Amino acid sequence: MSPDSPTNYRLHKRDPLYREKYDEVMRNHRERPYVRDALHETQPLMQSAMNPTLGNLWTAMGSLFSRKTWQGTDPKNTPSINVTNIDLLKNPELSKNFKARARQMEESGQNPNVTTLYSGHGPSGTEHIARSGHDPAYGQYHSGIFGVLAKGHGALGRGTYASDQVNKAVTYGSGGQKAGEERSILQYDVALGKTHETTDRGELRHRHHNELVRPPFGKAVEEGISAPREEAEYWRTVDSIKGVKSSTPGAGVPGTIAHSKQFDSNEFLIRNPDQILPKARIFYTLPELEERARKEKED
Repeated sequence: MSPDSPTNYRLHKRDPLYREKYDEVMRNHRERPYVRDALHETQPLMQSAMNPTLGNLWTAMGSLFSRKTWQGTDPKNTPSINVTNIDLLKNPELSKNFKARARQMEESGQNPNVTTLYSGHGPSGTEHIARSGHDPAYGQYHSGIFGVLAKGHGALGRGTYASDQVNKAVTYGSGGQKAGEERSILQYDVALGKTHETTDRGELRHRHHNELVRPPFGKAVEEGISAPREEAEYWRTVDSIKGVKSSTPGAGVPGTIAHSKQFDSNEFLIRNPDQILPKARIFYTLPELEERARKEKED
């Protein structure tokens, strides 16, 4: 294997680095609860279920109606997790690109502001990211009538999404659906650089970065609306966007107009894939599944 090839290294549980990573993840898990809304979490599955590119509509529909089982958790409560294994991710090419991007920020007078974030993906997405890094194209989702048309890129626009909450990532973690089967999420170093913060889920929804930095700005290109120069210049300097968690109970719940425009957790949108360096893959099981299996066996 070439020294430049990406590798995964499973940490031994007696390794001090394992304990360091384990403590970091579990501290985040305990201190940053995330209470999800069932409807909010179901929406992506409704969209994917109607996405003709999936190829297997039956599987998608099955996922739609078993999201709660798939997560193995009650959407009204923060799930508990049991970390089982940790893989360090080494990718020389991604590391080189990450350092180069951070250096560009420093040379322009911008603090790279490197921070730790987490995300969860389907099995194929997790493997791809660990091996090749992020592709912003994955951020596009389908919506509209029956979800058959590509409509946009989420609440913060086009790019890669991540969270500073382990529990948020866990709701999208990939892996087994049965008791005892492992799931996984990814941990990153992210050079946030200059961050634009918003508390309004509607401010940047469906927006592509190119619409923000060159005329015409804002609405559809065919409408011919030009961007104010100072606004376009501002967006050229923005490296990431943060959706700031609301302190309002029920934030993010679709049933209420005001609340649905707020964020139920801190969300980050990273513009350039080179700002993201996958550092570890965290494997875990869900004790709630174990308890459910035990009760079903007793019954």
